[in-house]
Amino acid sequence: MERASGGRRPVDDARVAAVLRLLGEGRPKTRIAEHVGISVGSVKRIAKGQHVSQAEDAEPRLVRCGGCGGMVKLPCIACELRDGPGVTDQAET
Repeated sequence: MERASGGRRPVDDARVAAVLRLLGEGRPKTRIAEHVGISVGSVKRIAKGQHVSQAEDAEPRLVRCGGCGGMVKLPCIACELRDGPGVTDQAET
């Protein structure tokens, strides 16, 4: 998985939810970090709403191209080279 800005790995959604719940209970940030298994800095970023979630950092998923049948990130570059831009940019359903 690629790292977020600054070389940080994104915190998974379950841990973010746990941090927010524990912050809401008034627990100290250092104890939350120890309990959840992340750094105090990550807890502080989550508290400020500055964390990078896995969903935001995720790679675009591959889909089957309706033009060539390949598993690609749309638009399919192979089809664009063959047919021209925008001709076959629909995924097969």
